[in-house]
Amino acid sequence: MLESNRITSKSFQNEEVPQFDRVNVLFGINGSGKTALAKFIIDHSGNPCFFNTDFVENNILLEDNKNIVSGVKLKIGQQASDELKIQQMSKQIASINQEKDKQGRDLKQEKENLFEILDNELKRTKRAFKTEKIHQKSNANDDPVSALDKWINEADMNSKEEFNNISELDGSIAEIDQKIYLYKSYIDNVKNVNFKELKQELERKVIKPDSEISQVIISWLRQGLKIHNLTDMNKEKERCLFCGNEFDSKKLFKRLELLIKSDYSAFIDELNLKKEKIQSVNTALDNIGSKQLVFIDTKNILDELMSYLNKKMARTEQEIELPISLTEKFNKNYKKVKKLLVNSINKRDELQKIKQRTEEYAKSEIGQQLRKNSLCIDLKKNIFKLQSQIGIQKSEIIELKKKISDIKSKQSDLNGFRDICNCEFKSIGLRLKLEIDVENKGYLVKEINGLPLRVSDLSEGERRILAFMVFFYQMRSNESEIKENIDNIVIDDPITSLDMENSYEIVEMINDLIKKISNESSHKLFVFTNSSRAFHDIGYFDVQQNKVKKWNVFKDLDGHSHVKRLDIQEGLNRSDYYKQIFKEISQFAFENKRELENSNNAVFYCNKTRILLESHAYANYEINDATSNRNNFGQLIDDYNIPNEMKNDFQTDLDIINKNSHGFSNIDQALLDDSSSNSRIQKAIRDVIAILYCKDSKHVYCMIQSVLKEKGGRKQQLQDWAKRWKE
Repeated sequence: MLESNRITSKSFQNEEVPQFDRVNVLFGINGSGKTALAKFIIDHSGNPCFFNTDFVENNILLEDNKNIVSGVKLKIGQQASDELKIQQMSKQIASINQEKDKQGRDLKQEKENLFEILDNELKRTKRAFKTEKIHQKSNANDDPVSALDKWINEADMNSKEEFNNISELDGSIAEIDQKIYLYKSYIDNVKNVNFKELKQELERKVIKPDSEISQVIISWLRQGLKIHNLTDMNKEKERCLFCGNEFDSKKLFKRLELLIKSDYSAFIDELNLKKEKIQSVNTALDNIGSKQLVFIDTKNILDELMSYLNKKMARTEQEIELPISLTEKFNKNYKKVKKLLVNSINKRDELQKIKQRTEEYAKSEIGQQLRKNSLCIDLKKNIFKLQSQIGIQKSEIIELKKKISDIKSKQSDLNGFRDICNCEFKSIGLRLKLEIDVENKGYLVKEINGLPLRVSDLSEGERRILAFMVFFYQMRSNESEIKENIDNIVIDDPITSLDMENSYEIVEMINDLIKKISNESSHKLFVFTNSSRAFHDIGYFDVQQNKVKKWNVFKDLDGHSHVKRLDIQEGLNRSDYYKQIFKEISQFAFENKRELENSNNAVFYCNKTRILLESHAYANYEINDATSNRNNFGQLIDDYNIPNEMKNDFQTDLDIINKNSHGFSNIDQALLDDSSSNSRIQKAIRDVIAILYCKDSKHVYCMIQSVLKEKGGRKQQLQDWAKRWKE
């Protein structure tokens, strides 16, 4: 069962998952989305077993100089007793794990109990000292023993400082910090008042000009010069921007300049600047808002200074004396505040030291209380004991696992996989053979004549066949049974990079798997291919799709992938490789005795002959499953005009073809049975060609005329085969 009902992988746009059956064969051209669908099924399966291009890379290790094929081990013979030992040690591991888990839970509880004591003591001390500044030791929750040791190491402070209330200390420090801020602000502002300069300005005598002109008028005159942009370089005649009358600009400029730049005007400006500076200091003291007497007294002095400046501005020609007592009073206040600042800073530093010592005392108090707590000591001992026991158990498990690994590596029987592979290689005419590599507990891949190969010598097809055989045995618990915990088996493009000869064996292995799965309920099979030939050959025996469902994966005009169930008629529509099969079979049929003796793949042509006959029977007479269903034998006799005296020979020919194609697909002792000789297989194939020739000679000529022309006399040879099948 898939864990999702919507396909959202690559080109699939939220496609509803079809109602897949137990066995599903899916066809799609490259780029149709079948690989994406295969990946979706794998990703959404509980425990899938899958074969794809990555499987070849991940499960077949081929190295130059070693040439080891790894990943497949069959348990037979001596391994049965070894397996019993492994099971016993596995039970022992499970028992130790169970006890280790129990002790692990006890250890966790003891750590929690110890941490609870540490935490409660910390909370009690924080309440007693009214502080949140003391914190638990780092990682105390996971390692409370180390935290306990750290607290006890801090239990050496014996004297108590004058404060045991850290919150009170924090309040006092905050109060002093506020005073420090006030005093610094006072000093930063008051230092800008220069009594020496003020005294000089007040004692200076400046005579007013004869004309009665105020500072306001002088300011207006400055603005007028700026607006009219007047200088002594202007032309004589200018027009006033205000009244429109003409005036002599040069004369006017000189008169105004004398007024603006007079000593009196500059002196008035200077006095105004002094007033502004004193007023800014006064405003700053107001903003500080201190009610301390020294602040109020200083403000009064500043106000008195302002009154002296105002008097001076009214009578600039009069010398005004600044009382020395005022200056002394101002300096006295400044020194007083500076002293208050120094004292406050010293007091704050002192309190900080007391606070630090108080925190240390609080920590020491925690350590002393924990040191006297006998329960803490008992918990610490028990934690050490449990940790030691768990460590011993882990070591025992590691040792047992090592023993299991040693047994598996030493007792692995590699003979079964080697023998089956070599038999398969011979039956399909593959040039390879496997030899056991005793030193590396694997296999050596060699030429059939015994010569070693390099990795670069192996074709992609040969690697894929090796990987596919590994895949078939990895999903089995023994030689015939599929592992029970596998839910979905996915085979993606099994014959990619394979020629027809190599792909035949893989297709037949898949057909064997289909027959097995279709008779049980615990597994589902998905086979994806882009080969039309493979699509029809896989599950060929279930023409009505009772157990093998055929599907098509395709893209619409928008590039979105879809999955469509094919009806029976669509599933039977084969591609035009029929002619190619016919030619290949004919070439084998015309081989002479010497060529036949050297042939390693006579069995291979049985499957092609079956495909040929079934394709011809279905296309011309609508006979489904022509060769393997005995109920069709009578119809074949009638439709192909088999003489009565040749019925038994025809039946024998069909049995030989079936036995060595889909009939022999079970990988068991029958695989090693060589009762069907090359010559007998060749005769059965010649008989099938002859029967088709008798039925439709023009059709046969059309299919194999290129083969007949390769050597002289083949046409007559074909006619001789056909004589005994004519009525």
